[in-house]
Amino acid sequence: ARVLPGLKQLQDPAPDGAEPVGPAEAAEDRRDVANRGLCLKQLQSVAARRTKLEAAIVDLVDPRVLPRLPAIDSAILLLFMAEMHTGLPLPVACKEAVDLSVAYGGMSDSHRYVNGVLGAYAREYL
Repeated sequence: ARVLPGLKQLQDPAPDGAEPVGPAEAAEDRRDVANRGLCLKQLQSVAARRTKLEAAIVDLVDPRVLPRLPAIDSAILLLFMAEMHTGLPLPVACKEAVDLSVAYGGMSDSHRYVNGVLGAYAREYL
């Protein structure tokens, strides 16, 4: 959950002159260097693959649902799709992503889409 503010920044860049959210701000405990490092690593992983990951989301999400998919759920998908490229096993990715979607998701059934898209992504892209 600590990396979510940084993912939001990737999706909606700060207006001109505004301070961007960085890994230090994404980590709740700014004194925790390990958390900041992990957040930075996760954000860099998403940023490096963002175009391909977003194209995969468009390909995998039902076109009727895509316009209604909340930004937070899209960010969760981006994060865990990128994490699977770094070796995170699908069952772990699905559990963590679903937990975040249940806690922060924008629709009551968001977690179902998150789970299904991650599974399809693993089958078709990894």
